[in-house]
Amino acid sequence: MIGGFLWLSASTGFRVYLHFFNTYATTYGSLGAMMILLVWLYVTGLAFLVGGEINAQIEQASSAIS
Repeated sequence: MIGGFLWLSASTGFRVYLHFFNTYATTYGSLGAMMILLVWLYVTGLAFLVGGEINAQIEQASSAIS
């Protein structure tokens, strides 16, 4: 749940960043698209890992209470 929300937030934030600060295509030419894809994949993986960790901590805390 939280991982999906973080992924949507990170993807939207990355899209806004690329809209205003996209210099990869002019600097690196055709490799700019590949660099953007790799950074997006990194951000996606990080969002899911952080979301999974948060979900695990919430579940651990709720099982300790009951």
